[in-house]
Formats: sequence, structure tokens, C-alpha cells
Amino acid sequence: MCSAFAPIYTSKTTPVAALSALSSIRNRPPLNHRETQLHSNSANQAEQYISDQYPRFYYLMQQNPTCLERIRSSSRGFAIFAPSEEAMDALGDFLNLLEYSCSDVDMLPILQAMASWHVVSVPATVDIMKQFGVVSTREGELPVEEHNGSIYVNGVRVVQCFRFEDNVVTNYQDTEGNLLGSETVQGEGSVCLVYEMEGMVCPDELWTALYECYRSKNSETGAM
Repeated sequence: MCSAFAPIYTSKTTPVAALSALSSIRNRPPLNHRETQLHSNSANQAEQYISDQYPRFYYLMQQNPTCLERIRSSSRGFAIFAPSEEAMDALGDFLNLLEYSCSDVDMLPILQAMASWHVVSVPATVDIMKQFGVVSTREGELPVEEHNGSIYVNGVRVVQCFRFEDNVVTNYQDTEGNLLGSETVQGEGSVCLVYEMEGMVCPDELWTALYECYRSKNSETGAM
């Protein structure tokens, strides 16, 4: 590859050829514009993945539209603790309680808080969580521990982690608008992490509050 600092005129180059090459360089349109484009959106990809792979948890997140909108508009990215479908099945009667709460205006605020406990406003990696021993969600801090090579968030094991990154491409153009080249830029976009969990990570107190609210509203019917 020819160096940008290599001389145009050498012992093997004639003066006429050197002048011709110099004229060509002078007439070439200079680099004038650099444009950065987002070719893929990590937030959209992560949300779509949650919707496809963890539909019942995603339905829970939809009960908190404010929380969803904030992660969609985040410039840095986020982390989500998403219980697997098997984990949701294991809730048993509590799953019925969640479904009932979605249509009850008095219980909905508790449900929204439960969703927020699963959302971290930054892409908190496993290494960062292990380093500090806690992770700060939108509702508060949850303890993080490591046992036998596995990571636990509020006592719930992390099964696996999926990483989504923005695909940012920089285009270089000359003064006439001609594309001179493109390159993928690393580290300039947002990163979104989806942690598959063996259960819900929200504090037990929210389950208690949800059940007490349900019982007080349905004490006469004896339902559930």
C-alpha cells in the first residue's frame, strides 16, 4: 500500500509523470463531510427479542408505558431482567394474580412497580454487578451475588445474557457529495442487555402488597 507521505517524484518517475500526478491530486475534491448513521437500533432489537421470547413478561412491561418509553429513548442503553416462560409458569396462582391485576386500576400501580424493578437504566454488565454487589434498577437496588459460578440477582439465578449493540456507520464524502468510503464505528452507539432469569427479581413485599390488595377487594366473593 502506498504511503500518504511517499514522494510523488522518484528516480523511476519522469518529471512529466510527476507533474501529471500532482495535477490529479490537486483536482481531486477534498474530504469535506463526515456523516454518522445508525443502521440498526439495539433498543428496538432488544425489545423485539423480549416480546418474542418472553411474551408474558413483556405483557407485564407493557403495563408500565412510561418505563417502556424511557428505555426506547435511552441514548446509553439498558439492562432487563426477563423471567423465562418456564419461570412464569412456575408462579402458579401468582400468575393468575398478575393477569387479574392488569385490569384493576387499584392494583395496577403495584404491577407497574414490579415491572420497573426489572429495568436498569444503563447496560449493567455481569462484571460491573459483581464488582459492586448491587444493581440499581428504576425502583431501587437489588443485591447481586455469585455462587458456584452463577450470578444471582436478589436470589434469582441468571440463566444467560443476550447483548444487542447499535450498528453505527460513518460515511466520508467529498465537497461534491461523492461517497469516499464508510466504516463501522465501535463503541459510539448504545448497548442493551437482556438477562434471562429463573424468576422475577422484584422484592417479595410487592407480591404481599398485590395479594393483600386483591384479597381486600374480593373478600366477599372468596375468589382465588
